[in-house]
Amino acid sequence: MTDKQKTDFKKRSLDMMRYIQAALGGINTQQSYVTALFTVANQGPMSLTDLSEQLGVVRTTMTRLIGYLGVGTQEHGKNIVGLGYVHTIDDPKDSRRKLVQLTRAGETIMNTAYEILEGKNKLSAIEMPRGVHAAMTKE
Repeated sequence: MTDKQKTDFKKRSLDMMRYIQAALGGINTQQSYVTALFTVANQGPMSLTDLSEQLGVVRTTMTRLIGYLGVGTQEHGKNIVGLGYVHTIDDPKDSRRKLVQLTRAGETIMNTAYEILEGKNKLSAIEMPRGVHAAMTKE
């Protein structure tokens, strides 16, 4: 890989992370949210327990994190609106377990992120979700 290719890849990686962070609600989004989204995207439906073990967080933290990425959660008595990028389904092998998987919105966000990383997508401000352009152009 040439120096220019390395520099271009690094820029695309940074753009992809900014895009994901902005899609998750802001540039200051915790890394665990981004990592959880990437893990579910790459590995498909997985249990909360497996996901929490892979990310190295306790299950209660994972439940809150998935709530934020999914349908919403409560924190300190306040309702937090979820982003709708993941949802839970019943495990077909064990009805007592729930699996986390991407929604269509989550798949769209992740597909765009991968296109940015591969250099196949250079979004204009018009094409970006609300707030993403400002976060991506922030230095």
